[in-house]
Amino acid sequence: MDPSWDSLMGSGRKAHGLMTFANDALPCELCFEQRGDCETTAAPDDGTYSRLWPTAVVLSRYLCAHPDLVRGKRVVELGAGSGAVGLVCAALGAEYVCLTDVPSALHLLEANAARNAAASSSSRVGVAPCTWGDAAHIEALLAKGGAFDVVVACEVVYKQDEEVLQALAATQDALLSREGDGALVLFAYEFRCNMVEDWPYFAAAEELFDVELVQLREYEAGLAQPGTPGIGPGEARDAPQSGAADAAAANLLTAIFNATLASHTSNLLSIPTDCPQRERRGWMADAGVSASSLNTFYDSLALHINFLRLIAVSQRKGCTDQPQTSIAGPCKRGEAPAPGDAAWFNGSVPDAVPFSTSPYGVNPGTPDWQAAHVMVARSVLLHGGAEALPPLRELFTSRLCGGSARLRNPPV
Repeated sequence: MDPSWDSLMGSGRKAHGLMTFANDALPCELCFEQRGDCETTAAPDDGTYSRLWPTAVVLSRYLCAHPDLVRGKRVVELGAGSGAVGLVCAALGAEYVCLTDVPSALHLLEANAARNAAASSSSRVGVAPCTWGDAAHIEALLAKGGAFDVVVACEVVYKQDEEVLQALAATQDALLSREGDGALVLFAYEFRCNMVEDWPYFAAAEELFDVELVQLREYEAGLAQPGTPGIGPGEARDAPQSGAADAAAANLLTAIFNATLASHTSNLLSIPTDCPQRERRGWMADAGVSASSLNTFYDSLALHINFLRLIAVSQRKGCTDQPQTSIAGPCKRGEAPAPGDAAWFNGSVPDAVPFSTSPYGVNPGTPDWQAAHVMVARSVLLHGGAEALPPLRELFTSRLCGGSARLRNPPV
């Protein structure tokens, strides 16, 4: 039985009411409350803890498919909000689950823990305050039976200061057990356009833990679109609607999907191209706009890293080091600066990479085409996660979390 939703009320910033979650791995249906901003206490937080976010459902589905991750173990959930994920862990047979959040959020955790006491009768469930980085809170948690086998955090990173993000990673590290090989930090995150703002957490986590990226897309079916502020009516459906219109829409989407796959597979000749039958060129603009879907449907990390390295090679060359023929004519020095003048090594790149003598392409390329080296790198980072960090650090001199990025000259 797939997870189901019931009695959803409100939407957007005023989302509130009860929702249910069911799965064959659970002993019974779970019920959680979410509250609108107007119902939260006047506190320095923004009330986001009181909503049930789609990623919590995705992680809950993942845990139901892999119950051994938490069964019989001590689990703590940081930034638990409604407590949905932690209570799913309890229902799956965790030995002990501690739901934590800022003090002003504990009333909702206590209410949901009581509401689901029957489902977690085989587990002990506690509620405690834990502000990330607060030594007293961390010490109090450890005093109740020691460190934890599993530290869970779901959708807790969003536009926080760097100090808060680093404190989150440090708190995870402080609470995690050092005994045996089974200790685990489970961190669920929805990739958004603001990932660069959240990067200090990922950088800190990489220093503390052995990081493995697990894609959870197969558990997203029927949920609201990314970025939906809370769960509201009609936003979470487990079964597709019936009818000719839905069938036609499904057929259209299938046709678009198949055409996208065919376009990708026919246009890859070790580099992203726009027309393999004729030009066989790595046009920058085409590579930039196609990177997201290519990374979504295929494991294209190696291909894109190779393309970024080719961009760096082109960037490393001065104007007169490049082939001379293009649509715009020969690449001329103009006022003939001295040989090796830095003005000719300004970081610009051509609009086709690799750039070679032919009737196609301009060097330097136009800014909208040159931007592909940032667009491709961003897509690689979003989809590749920790695996993409080493090659990106090799190619970029600036930090990945802010500032203007410029490709580093590769070793000769």
